[in-house]
Parts: sequence; structure tokens; C-alpha cells
Amino acid sequence: MKIRYLFLVLFFLVVTQINVKAQQDPVDLYATNSVEATGNIGTIEIKVNTFTDIISFQASINWDPTLLVFVGVSDFGITDFNENNFGTATSSEGHVRFVWEPSDATAIALDDSTVLFSVQFEFISNQPQEVPLSFTDISSEPSFPIEFANSSLEILTVNAHDGSITFFDEITGLENMYNAGISIYPNPFKEYVRITNEDGELDFIKVFNIHGVLLQEFSNIKDKFIDLHLSGSSNGIYLINIHKDGNILTRKVVKNLSK
Repeated sequence: MKIRYLFLVLFFLVVTQINVKAQQDPVDLYATNSVEATGNIGTIEIKVNTFTDIISFQASINWDPTLLVFVGVSDFGITDFNENNFGTATSSEGHVRFVWEPSDATAIALDDSTVLFSVQFEFISNQPQEVPLSFTDISSEPSFPIEFANSSLEILTVNAHDGSITFFDEITGLENMYNAGISIYPNPFKEYVRITNEDGELDFIKVFNIHGVLLQEFSNIKDKFIDLHLSGSSNGIYLINIHKDGNILTRKVVKNLSK
């Protein structure tokens, strides 16, 4: 009986020590603060500290949907983590959820300040301002708690540090486009972008992806309305170069099928 009692005491102490250790070494999940984005597209990095012996995690990133439009994710810092790990069904409501579980069920460790992923947003307000970002999904139903687990399947303490992204109202060539009688819409778009040319002939229109690859090119355009069809292209950022009277006007547009 004493042996059994001693075993229970030792077992309790071991479990307690494991829990205390987990509590003493919380995972830090944070967004880089006050990222400055010139124009209407900005990127913010999601990073971690004390990411040790982690076998799975889930969380969400949240924002004000009246100020930001979700564009996409990139720059994944760990194996088996990509766009398929993100739930974007509620992105129009200001929530994107993400879940990671390695296919080989092997726990991993990351250096401090490792980037888990980057998020791209389009700023849709008329006034430059700082927009906060958080990790606590309290608005959706059901809620989606932050959970990080180690190889012993223990739920660890997580310190979630909110961040922000600051936008400035400086879209390249926008004022010049207005003065030249040129407008581009919709933005974001699903299948095509329309260019309205109120005055004169356009020398060239060139469409590039975010990596600078030329996708489409037109010359000597006299039509008032020009539709650029990008239905076969993936979601993301595109650059439209318009050459008129020796000037080059550039506009960023975003393809987002959820819009």
C-alpha cells in the first residue's frame, strides 16, 4: 500500500513538473509591428519564439474587414505548411484560420524570430492609418482558440502579441492617371480588370505578375473601354503599366476570387 502511494505521489510530481515546464516556457506568437506599406498593398510577417518540440498548432489572424481585404499568404517557414493549411471562408469577415500538423507526426523546433508565414492585405480606406491585427478569434461562431501542442500532446501556454500594419495613401501614378482620364476597376477583381480611357490613344498596356513576368501586352489602343481578362491566373498581386504620351503609369491590382 505504501509502495502504491509512493508511486502515485511520484507520478503526480512528474506530471506537475511537466506542466510547470510548459507554463514556464510559453510559445510567443506575434505579428511584426507597424509595418509601413506604401500604396494599397502591404505585407506583414507572423513569427514565433520558443517554438520547441511542437507537433501541431492552430490559430487565426483577425482584422477590421472595413479597412483591409485579405489577398493571400506566402513565405512559409516550416515543412508541410502552405496555402492549404489556411481556412479563408471567413476572410470577408476579417478572419483567416490556420492549422498545422506534420504528415510524419514529428515534432520540430524553430529558431527565435522564425517567420511562420507572411500575409498580404489590400488597404481599402480613403484615409491613411494604422490597422491592428490580432490572433484571438472571438467574433466568429464557433470560436477558434489558439492551441500549440508538444510531442506529449500537451497544450502549451501561448503568448499572442498583436501587431499592426500602417498604410500611406501613395499609389504609384494614381494622380497622373486621374489627370490623364484613365481609371482601372474593379480592384480587387475576380476575372477581369477594365481600363477606362477618356482621352486620346494609349501607346501600350502591359500586365505583369508580382515577379515581373509579362503576362499580356497591347499596343495602339483607341478603345474607350479595355478589358484585361485574367480568369486563368491565380490569386495575387498584378501590375498594370499604361504608356500614354511618353509617360508610364503603374497601378497595382489584386485578384481575389472570394470577393
